[in-house]
Amino acid sequence: MQMLIYIWKAKLFAVWLLFFFAATPSYTQTKFYRISIQLTVNSREFVRSSKPTATITVENRSGSTFFMRELAEFSLKLESSNIFNDNCGFNECFTALVGRTESIENGGSLSFSVKLSDLYWHNSISSSLNLRYPKNLFTDVPAGSYKLYARIGIRNGADPKTGFPINFQIVSDPITTIWISTRK
Repeated sequence: MQMLIYIWKAKLFAVWLLFFFAATPSYTQTKFYRISIQLTVNSREFVRSSKPTATITVENRSGSTFFMRELAEFSLKLESSNIFNDNCGFNECFTALVGRTESIENGGSLSFSVKLSDLYWHNSISSSLNLRYPKNLFTDVPAGSYKLYARIGIRNGADPKTGFPINFQIVSDPITTIWISTRK
């Protein structure tokens, strides 16, 4: 009898999960904004002596002014080359937040450079942040082959039923085969 109760609870939980995920709205870039991101790097091999730099260009074709200070997130992500579709394990994906406060008029663009070794990189699936080392690209990210891309998270109001915020992401095309090296 007790086994039947466990099975019934498991089925109820599975139905609840199906309803929760099926009812969660998903949005794409083309549905709401015409914002695009372009990402370039000065070298595909990152070593301590090279001072790796990324240039990020954000273009606004949305029809209104785009305020970067109102973003849910603006980040760079290093993802191990053997990861597919953002299925990160521990020490396979690393994120660094990029703070910007500018606004971009409709039809305009903003281009800026970021020294990748001057960002606070942290493990994407870990809840801890190491803010003691402002230059931790070569101390916290293991040597290896990575993909690098930029992400913008945009808030789009709240779900009318639950009140939870609705965010969607705009992602740049990845730069594949970035090598992080331990040599100096």
